[in-house]
Amino acid sequence: MAAAMHDASSDFRDFVKCSLVSVSVLVGDGLSPAHDLGFMPRRVLRRYLTPDRLQSLLPHPQDWKTVSHGYLAVFSILISIQEDAYIPYFLQFNNLDDEHLPFQHVEDWPPNCKKFFKQFYDAQWPFCPQPLKRERLNDTRFLPEAILPITNCQALKEDVISSTYVVEIHPEYNLLLDVSGS
Repeated sequence: MAAAMHDASSDFRDFVKCSLVSVSVLVGDGLSPAHDLGFMPRRVLRRYLTPDRLQSLLPHPQDWKTVSHGYLAVFSILISIQEDAYIPYFLQFNNLDDEHLPFQHVEDWPPNCKKFFKQFYDAQWPFCPQPLKRERLNDTRFLPEAILPITNCQALKEDVISSTYVVEIHPEYNLLLDVSGS
C-alpha cells in the first residue's frame, strides 16, 4: 500500500509539472524569470483528483469528500512537498482550507505542522493564482509571490515612463466581466 501511495503521489507531482499553465511576465513588473512561473487551474486539479485517486492518495481514504469539497489545493501542496500525511491536521481547521490560501502566518498552523511551513509557503503559489475582480482593480496590491493568471500579453506601447499592454487572463480567474458580458 505504501508503494502504491508513493507511485500515486509521484504520478501526481509529474501531472502538476506537465499541467502548469505558463504565465506571461510583463517587462518591469519586478518578477524574476529565474523562478518557474506557472499555475494550476482548480478545474484541472478537480478533473485529475477524482474520488478514486483521492482515496488512493489520502492516508485516510474516508476523508476524500472533505478534501474534494474544500482542501484540494491544500492537499496538492502537501503532496508537492511530500508532507501529505499531515492532511488530517489541516482538515480540523476551517481557516486552513483552500478558500484561505495563500497562507501567510505560521502562527495559524497546527503545532506539529509548523516545521514545514516555509516549504509549504514557497510551494503554494502555483495552486492559488490571484483572480482578477472587476470591483477590486483600483489600487489592489498583490503579495510579491502572487501569480497573476495572465496567459498572454502584447505590448501596445512601451515608453520610459509607462507601458500599455493587452493581456489575456485565464478564464477561470477572469472575474472582470459581469454576467451580462460587459
